[in-house]
Amino acid sequence: MQIKTDVLIIGSGIAGLFLAKKTAEAYPELSVVVVTKNTPSESNTFYAQGGIATVYENQNDTIEKHIEDTFLASDGTCDRNVVEMVIKKAKTVLDELLGIGVEFDRDESGSYHLAREGGHSESRIFHKKDQTGKELEEKMLLALHHLENLRIISHCTALELITNGNTCEGLWAYQSIENQLIEFCSKVVIIAAGGAGQVYSITTNPAIATGDGVAMAYRAKATIRDIELVQFHPTAFYEEADEHTFLISEAVRGAGALLRNEKGEYFMEKYHLLKDLAPRDIVSRAISSEINKSKKACVYLDCSSIGQEKFAVLFPHIYQSCFAKGIVPGRDLIPVAPAAHYFCGGVETGVNGETAVKNLYACGESARTGMHGANRLASNSLLEALVFAGNIFESFAKVDFSKENKIQKSTIEFAETDNPKVLAEVSDLKREIQHLMTKNAGIVKTNSLLSEAQKELVVIGNKIGDLPKNPQWYELRNIYQIASLIISHSIARKQNAGVYFNKDLVNLAV
Repeated sequence: MQIKTDVLIIGSGIAGLFLAKKTAEAYPELSVVVVTKNTPSESNTFYAQGGIATVYENQNDTIEKHIEDTFLASDGTCDRNVVEMVIKKAKTVLDELLGIGVEFDRDESGSYHLAREGGHSESRIFHKKDQTGKELEEKMLLALHHLENLRIISHCTALELITNGNTCEGLWAYQSIENQLIEFCSKVVIIAAGGAGQVYSITTNPAIATGDGVAMAYRAKATIRDIELVQFHPTAFYEEADEHTFLISEAVRGAGALLRNEKGEYFMEKYHLLKDLAPRDIVSRAISSEINKSKKACVYLDCSSIGQEKFAVLFPHIYQSCFAKGIVPGRDLIPVAPAAHYFCGGVETGVNGETAVKNLYACGESARTGMHGANRLASNSLLEALVFAGNIFESFAKVDFSKENKIQKSTIEFAETDNPKVLAEVSDLKREIQHLMTKNAGIVKTNSLLSEAQKELVVIGNKIGDLPKNPQWYELRNIYQIASLIISHSIARKQNAGVYFNKDLVNLAV
């Protein structure tokens, strides 16, 4: 089956949906298609707890402070021009969200309740309780319903970009509900497919986050940069043998919660002047160090200063999630440990989301824009996704959509098999990669661990090549290729900075 469209967006997180809305509204003569791997709302955005960092109402805050906080959090490695551009556009995109009905929490006076998170010098996080991503996704999807030239195809797994030389012409995808292999032919293709947390065994990301967009772009010869810069969120709920976990937002520490080690000691003052509100890379390594010293699997978050009642009001989703695990926040210590959370690198783009492949764009977590450098400042990711989606939209004014779109020649290897033995082999290899990456390419690395991982991945890759190429195989290959890229980029790296720490390297002098 072939579907022709003018604009094809891969992914239905905030970056993809915001771009789809703006494009479909401004160009009613164009057809816009969004393909999404699961239901339209299932994305990394949906699970975002924190919010959107924006200088807006806080009289003590300035754009310059936000820029400096972002720069410092990255160890001075972010692109300052990009950071300035994004932060200066923050108020505009926030107003657009308010215009479609997105709601953010307000205090008793009616002013916005601005949270403070790690690395921020001021309270500037716009949020909806502890489920900001859910609010964004739901309101954005509602805003799309009236657009007749926009189509969302759910349960549609992206398999391979279609290219002709250095030009992207479309996408092969598999729609599982109708059991259809679809050849999309499009004038422009945008990768907004999110991150790759599933490369690791313990992650805050949903099951769909397997790095599909970045892996496909890599095979299409786009430039992949900084893929080794994986941010581990310092405080994910810890439960033995629970590989998919949930976040305990940094806003909890912003509200006064403190970290304790196994002995009950507060320890962050030993690691950074900002203590529990230090940037994520600092807190994650500090927790890792305390865990290694104690030989235990976690540390604890003490929320007694917030109290049970106030915690339930400020963070209702986290409260209910912990309560379901037998923990009462504000009364009990919450067991926490770092988990793979966000990729600071990805498909390298210019300021308008353009990649090295003609007609191929990227935004959101799939993209490496220069905004985050070696470490993302909390609540800057949704902001970056919105701004770059807007930039891509603005660049469409220079695209000639009148040209006929056609694919010169395209084929794909595909096997429709749900053989239990094959599915079990795919699952086993996926788990093998995840455990290897967690063990050898986690928060703290060494040259020997990276070398060992590289050798083991070669063996795993040979096994993958022998399997039938069903939809699960394509997903497994993406996980494998992202893992291989992380290892090869890590081995090539010569200095530590931000989230990247190798015991055998020197630290970047900032």
